[in-house]
Amino acid sequence: MERVQIIERVLRCLHEAGVTNVVDPILDYHIDTFLDQAGREILKVAPIYTFKGRYATYTQQNSGLIDNGDGTGSVSLPENFVRLVAFRMEGWQRDVTHLYTTDDPIYPKQTNKYLRGGVVNPIMVIEGDRIKYYSLPQGVIHTIQKAEFLVHIPIELFDDILIDTLTWLAASKILDVLNESEQAEMAHGQYLQCLNLLKIC
Repeated sequence: MERVQIIERVLRCLHEAGVTNVVDPILDYHIDTFLDQAGREILKVAPIYTFKGRYATYTQQNSGLIDNGDGTGSVSLPENFVRLVAFRMEGWQRDVTHLYTTDDPIYPKQTNKYLRGGVVNPIMVIEGDRIKYYSLPQGVIHTIQKAEFLVHIPIELFDDILIDTLTWLAASKILDVLNESEQAEMAHGQYLQCLNLLKIC
């Protein structure tokens, strides 16, 4: 959808929320500013199916894979990384779809070969510009079976199914900045309703 069409949808949301004066240079500025911010948030929370395969796929060659020699290893993050879709090493019994951070209590356990993730319950931790994985039996060749990541997508490339969620979130942000707390709360409620509908589809 063209950006101008998305902005028109935001204006419609603002009108539904009770804002009558939308012909304002300051308001126009906020629409343009907060649309991209809202888009980045949607990429992080919307169900992965709504992006219809618009993600980066790693192969063994372009992953920057490092084998630590002890059954653990790491791969580099793709450019414009947003979130993990699915990752699996050959030998693992399931895909990993969640990344832990180094602040998570599970992370220190990964230094212990008896407590860390393994082929039944592999663990992945994001650290800086790399993702560490745990683990494979020592001596096994590290081969990527699947590596899919959601990367940044401009809002103009969002599927139509996401536009209501996007425009209500942008409208709530604009109303917050304009100190229209009641209308902002209403718009945020509409955003959450649209998001929840996506999650049950």
